[in-house]
Amino acid sequence: MKNKKLNLLVIGGSGFVSGTVVKTAVSQGHDVTVVTRGNKPLPDGIRAITADRKDRSAFKKAIEKSGKKWDAVLELFTDLVYLLPIISRRSKYCFISVPAE
Repeated sequence: MKNKKLNLLVIGGSGFVSGTVVKTAVSQGHDVTVVTRGNKPLPDGIRAITADRKDRSAFKKAIEKSGKKWDAVLELFTDLVYLLPIISRRSKYCFISVPAE
């Protein structure tokens, strides 16, 4: 069975866990867009949407402005329930939580 190339949006994609998810997805041939504040460099081949998720209005506008449809949205930082109406029209949503130490 041939794997389908997915169009993925990763929110918070420059940290340790999220960065690993992004690198793995790219290595498997998926098209990855990352929402980032722009403070850390991203690997080659990754599209970036620059926005701070703490600024809800600006974050929402940045997602809407992209006009892109994703097959899946991976949230690796915090639950962004307020964005579900925007994202859910376009894709599946996955919230992954890791405990802080």
